[in-house]
Amino acid sequence: MLRDNMIWGVELISILIGWLVISCIGSASHFVYRWAGCISYITIYVPVNESVWEHLKLIVWPMFGWWCLSLLWREFDDCLNGLAVSEIVSVCTMLVTYYTYMGIFDFEWLPIDVFIFLVSVFAGLLISELYMGGSRLCLFGSIFIFFSCFIFLSIFKPALPLFFDKAHGTYDIVC
Repeated sequence: MLRDNMIWGVELISILIGWLVISCIGSASHFVYRWAGCISYITIYVPVNESVWEHLKLIVWPMFGWWCLSLLWREFDDCLNGLAVSEIVSVCTMLVTYYTYMGIFDFEWLPIDVFIFLVSVFAGLLISELYMGGSRLCLFGSIFIFFSCFIFLSIFKPALPLFFDKAHGTYDIVC
């Protein structure tokens, strides 16, 4: 259900703080696997190669943490809704903008990749603030399906371009 009122005050502050926190944690998580000595039990949570799929982890887990932290000042249903909407919107925004720019220009440039990441986080938080409501069962179901698929595909990567690390020429973990 789309909110009737405009976003002002607390919602805007929440979006900006969330954007800053998620962006910083997501950016730092890009390097955690190597910093941690390539330990296997963190491979579900942090990127382990340079594939597009692995870079989605820069958004997914910090966004999850943000909405868990938001339980300190928000209602449970708002956090549940925010998690479901922001995860899906952020991931879709990142994938669509990345593949659109790659399809048009056919090259990667780090500043554009970082910009796409930042815009995707902001879009997810903004849309989740605009769209509040929904069935709790439906939200639990969508969150369960999203994270189950995300974890499964992080462990059992299919041989698809989304999972291919062009920098190293592999689908495997790179350390």
